[in-house]
Amino acid sequence: MADLKKHEGRESKTFSIGGKTWALALLLLPHNSGLFNVVKVLLISCNGEGVGADVEMTVTNTTICDKKFNSGRKWRVATLYDIISRHDINIDQLTHPGVFQQPRVFQQGDELTVTVGLKNIRDASYDEQRKSRIDIRPIVLEVISKESIEQWLNKSKFGLVEPERVRCSDVCSCSLVRDWARSYEDHRCWLCKRSGGGGLTVESCLNEFDMLKRFEDICEDVNGGCPWVTVFDEHKRSNETFEQIDKDTIIVFCKSIDANADPSYLGCLRVKNTMPCQDLVAKIVVDLRQLAEYAQYNVYVEYGDHCVDLTCCLETLDKCGITSGSVVILTEKEFKMADHRHVLRFQPPTQPMFL
Repeated sequence: MADLKKHEGRESKTFSIGGKTWALALLLLPHNSGLFNVVKVLLISCNGEGVGADVEMTVTNTTICDKKFNSGRKWRVATLYDIISRHDINIDQLTHPGVFQQPRVFQQGDELTVTVGLKNIRDASYDEQRKSRIDIRPIVLEVISKESIEQWLNKSKFGLVEPERVRCSDVCSCSLVRDWARSYEDHRCWLCKRSGGGGLTVESCLNEFDMLKRFEDICEDVNGGCPWVTVFDEHKRSNETFEQIDKDTIIVFCKSIDANADPSYLGCLRVKNTMPCQDLVAKIVVDLRQLAEYAQYNVYVEYGDHCVDLTCCLETLDKCGITSGSVVILTEKEFKMADHRHVLRFQPPTQPMFL
């Protein structure tokens, strides 16, 4: 605990009790008054339905036997992917007295043990969930996947998504984003915004969000109706691992169009925005499209109603207009993009593009 800084937290792996999935989280935060710090201990329901249970939590500093907190057993209800029990514990209850009236802090060697008792676990009715919270409004989820992109390409060569949003499921405004995203094994979810021409802007990875971020924090109202959240669902095989990401990682969607003007979705690549454009093209050609040796091709980045020819671009991705969510199209030489879209030739940033 001595290494835990203010505003930092720790979260356990998920565990199963009573046929339900749970996780524990602990944070060190300043009290609202600003006069002392609190240890916030949370029991999170990682379930896709409302849950009720009798919950008891005990927190003990293992180096000071008489320093402990016990919540007592109480009936609690959680909506899907929500906190079922939370307690703000004054740090004084878990630490040694400070020297010369200094604020109390955890000392080297201090460890906290959190024990949870759960009884009478069952599904909670919608009425029970509504009574347990005041912020339980529904939020509509639109999930973009490999399958949905392929379905769209059966209708159009360009864009990634249907013009109208498609409802996949609902979550609650108070549902925790990261716990929802991590509940799907072998999947990683990315927050997106729709852009013109059926495109997407990929903003951030939901699996890496702050543990207390809720769907109400990331939703957007659409034409005054229910709020929506659009996510891209990235899938991997069970024997694979997801590539590490950082602030410079971008998602690039890749398509191909053959000589018969038939489009195909190749997949997405996670790359650095400082990667040279031709290195990205090589990855698409070799890893995704697997073109024959000496095959001739052109490369375009899609922008709504027009494309930019990147076949001869030697700039890095951030300088040639490729951002997270961009669509790069690899075409066979025989396909004439200009017959289907306005085409601009890429020019270095210091020069304007021209027809």
